This record gives sequence, structure tokens and C-alpha cells, in this order.
Amino acid sequence: MHINYTALRALLSTHTATTTYDLDFNPERATQGRMMEGTELRSIGGATDVTVLRTEVKYRISTLPLLVDDLTENIAGYGWWQEFLASTDRREEFTFDLWGTSASPDNPILVRRDGPASHTTSQRDSAYVTVSFMIRFVE
Repeated sequence: MHINYTALRALLSTHTATTTYDLDFNPERATQGRMMEGTELRSIGGATDVTVLRTEVKYRISTLPLLVDDLTENIAGYGWWQEFLASTDRREEFTFDLWGTSASPDNPILVRRDGPASHTTSQRDSAYVTVSFMIRFVE
């Protein structure tokens, strides 16, 4: 999985603001969902009239456990993810490629984060945390 974002906030010491960075990783989970917004009217006789205003494709992404104390440029560490989340938490657009990497893109699409991210501490070892966030396609 590949993410390309512009660093804006909570910068790693070796990163520069407004520079784009690549984040290649294997997720623990990437669940796709389709959301429909619209109305459904049903008559007394049983006929149904559906008006679809829009549909959205969303993904719920969860990382593999990240080392909390690793605030370096190591992608397996928590610091890089803190930078990414802080740089996209105001709905900034970034590129997401479910099956590609920075070296070998597959189908990069423009997305935004949708809602807050969650940080779950491992029950087995508090030195690790899993980050989960939702993204939606930009239309």
C-alpha cells in the first residue's frame, strides 16, 4: 500500500514543510465500504421510489503495530504516522494506492481522511500502537 502526502504539521526532524513524502507499508487491515446518500419513499400500495444523491467509496485502514518510542524517519515507527495524520487532519488531499508502491504504482487515487484517526495501544505490549483511519475518494 502506498500513500503520498504533503508534510504540513508535526514534522519529523529530517522533513521539510510543504514537501511531499512517500509512505509504503503493509496494512493490518484495509476494509472497503460503499455509502449511499439519498431518500427512499414507499407508497401505501408498496411501490418504492429511490432517489440517490451520491455514493461514496470509503476505506478503513489499520496499520500493523508501530513502535511508540520510534519518532525517527523509520516508517515502522510512530513518528512518521504522527506526521502523516497531523498533515491530513484538516481534510488535506493525498494520494492513496491500495496495491501499489512508490516504485511501482498500480492505481493511485486522490483521497481525503474522513473523521478522526484512532490510536490503539497493544494489550500485549504497551510499546506498540496501531493507527486506524478512514479515507474517502475525492470526486
